[in-house]
Amino acid sequence: MKKEYFYILSILTGIFLSIPWTSLDFSFVIFFSFLPLFFIEEHFQKNSYKFLSARILTYSFLSFLTWNIISIYWISYATVFGGMVAILLGAFYFTLIFWFYHLANRKFGNSYAHFQLVFSWIGFEYFLSNWELDFPWLNLGNAFANDIKFIQWYEYTGISGGSLWILIVNILIFKTLKSFLSKKLFFKNLIILLIIIILPISFSLYKFYNYNEIENPKEIILLQPNIDPYNEKFDNLTDLEQIEVLLNLSDSLITKNTDYIIAPETAFPNGIWKKKIESNNGIILIRNLIKRYPKLKFITGITLFKEVKEKTNISRKIKK
Repeated sequence: MKKEYFYILSILTGIFLSIPWTSLDFSFVIFFSFLPLFFIEEHFQKNSYKFLSARILTYSFLSFLTWNIISIYWISYATVFGGMVAILLGAFYFTLIFWFYHLANRKFGNSYAHFQLVFSWIGFEYFLSNWELDFPWLNLGNAFANDIKFIQWYEYTGISGGSLWILIVNILIFKTLKSFLSKKLFFKNLIILLIIIILPISFSLYKFYNYNEIENPKEIILLQPNIDPYNEKFDNLTDLEQIEVLLNLSDSLITKNTDYIIAPETAFPNGIWKKKIESNNGIILIRNLIKRYPKLKFITGITLFKEVKEKTNISRKIKK
């Protein structure tokens, strides 16, 4: 295989991985996303006497760099340096996982290597979702965020179940294609593949179309003021001005039956001293709204400051 083909296949994997994170409504391409990279890896594995294991690093890094650039380039709008670091680190970590898979494939064979790939990938996603700088944006399970009717079973497994599903389907499609080319166990692999794809989707569709709303519904207003976060949110608008925008939106929607109004987590972007919270003009406006609608509960994010005069042993032992 010519070297140029390796680069093309690597970029294809990056593009296929990226499509569910774009506005293109074609989430199921994620089931084929790893195939080009799998073919590259298989070529190097079969010709291990010609290639060092490190050769796969170049092509896998290109794949995951392409994915990260297309999917999280928007971070650079807030900070160019931060965006570059996020993209490069994300590509680097996923490349390491795939390299370990290649090493396992060389030493122990396909079955163990596939298990190792799935285990390592899910473990890394768990780490990304639970450390101090958690960033689960690129967890594979998020690929179906625009196709919720197919993933109703996420309520039992979370997005990790979706990531597991996607990885297994990619592996099974790869095995099925190989069995088709070699004319060995093709129909067996095809049947297993179809079961793994169809069963979760069928369960989800049944659950989606047979859902019945509970008998005590709530009327909820979600507020999104669409304030420019780069030029207005933290620089040119005061807290009070932003609260007034939110309340103007509320007035156009609220009724006597409204149970909840939910505002953004940064509704008070500049923070308030806890001891002065009741004298804050924004809080006063919200209190006045609640007086007009006694049934209403107003939920908002807020940054509070508290003065600590004496030495205290403050330790955050748990995150949530």
